[in-house]
Amino acid sequence: MIRQEHLEREGRDLLMPTILRKVDQLKAGLRMPSAQQLVLNGTFFVLPVYLQMILGKDALQTGLEILPLSVGVIVLSFGGARLAGRFSPRAIVAWGMVIVIAGLLLMLSSVTRKLDSGMFSVAMLLFGAGIGLCASQLGNVIMSSVPQEESSDASGLQGRHRTSAPRWAPR
Repeated sequence: MIRQEHLEREGRDLLMPTILRKVDQLKAGLRMPSAQQLVLNGTFFVLPVYLQMILGKDALQTGLEILPLSVGVIVLSFGGARLAGRFSPRAIVAWGMVIVIAGLLLMLSSVTRKLDSGMFSVAMLLFGAGIGLCASQLGNVIMSSVPQEESSDASGLQGRHRTSAPRWAPR
C-alpha cells in the first residue's frame, strides 16, 4: 500500500484508489464472502469424507444427504432478493449468518456414528438457506458502500468481471 500511496501523490495510475481502504462497510462486505466461502468449502470437504468414510455411504447417497444444502442456497438466494425490498442488505446478511450458525450447530448435534438423517437434512437446509441469504445480498452491501465513480473498483475487489477496462489498464 505504501507504493500505491506514493503513486497517488504523484497523480499516477493506481491498482485501486487508496480511499477504498478506509471504507469500513466495504472492508466488512469483502470479508464476509471470504468467511462464507471458508465455511462452505470446509463443509463440502469434511461432510463427504464423514459420510463416505465413517458411515460407508456411496457417492449417490452422499449427494442426496447434502442435497438440502443446495436447495436452501437456491431458494433463499431468490428469497433474499425479495426481502431486499423490505429490509436492508446488512440486516439480511446478519440474519443469514445467524441461520448459518444455527444450521452448523444443528448439523454438529446430528453427526454421530449413526447419522440422524432427518435432523441432518434440516441442518443442511438451514445452512444452505443462510448461505443463500448472504450470497444474495453481499454484492449490494459492497456496491452500496462506495460512491458511483468507484463502483467498478469495488466490483473488481468483489471478484466480478468489470464491464469496462480498469483505470490502470493500457488504453
